[in-house]
Amino acid sequence: MTGLRPIVEGMNMGFLLLAFNQISNNCGMLHYTSGGQFKVPVVIRGPGGVGRQLGAEHSQRLESYFQSIPGVQLVAVSTVANAKALLKSAIRSDNPIIFFEHVLLYNIKGETHDGDYCQSLERAEMVREGTDVSIFTYSRMRYVVMQAVAELEKKGYNPEVIDLISLKPFDMETISKSIKKTR
Repeated sequence: MTGLRPIVEGMNMGFLLLAFNQISNNCGMLHYTSGGQFKVPVVIRGPGGVGRQLGAEHSQRLESYFQSIPGVQLVAVSTVANAKALLKSAIRSDNPIIFFEHVLLYNIKGETHDGDYCQSLERAEMVREGTDVSIFTYSRMRYVVMQAVAELEKKGYNPEVIDLISLKPFDMETISKSIKKTR
C-alpha cells in the first residue's frame, strides 16, 4: 500500500494461524473492499508439513485453511529451481501470496536457472508427460510420486505427472488437458 513489498517469514506455517484474521480480512480483501484503490504486494512464506523432531503443533498442513480466503494466492514449491523462480515472481506480484515450503525440502540441492528467470505463479508444471494416467502432486510429494512412477513404468504404465505449484488458483487448463489425454 505504501510502495513496499514486504516478505513475512512465518518461521513455521503453524504460527500463521495467529495472524489468520489479518491475512484473511486485511491482506486478502483490502484490494476488493477499497474498490481496487489499494494493492497488497506481500509474500508470506515459511515451512510447513511433517518434519523430523517437530511437535504436532509444528507439523500442520494449512493449505486448506488459506484456500478459503478470497484474494490470496497460494503457491507450493517443490524444487530448488522453482523455489527461486517462484519467490522472485511472488515478490514482484501485486497480490498477497502465501508461499508454502515443505520443511523436509530445505536440504534438497539442485540447479537453478541463470539470470532473472521467473516462473508463473498461476501455472502447473509438467514433470513427466504420459498417456495412461494423470497424477497430480505438489511440494514434497513430487519426490514420492516420482518414486511411484518408476514402479509403474516397470509394470508397463506411462503416467503423466503434474506438479500443481499453484494451489490457488488451480491451473485448470493444464489439469483438464492432462485428464482428457489420459482418460
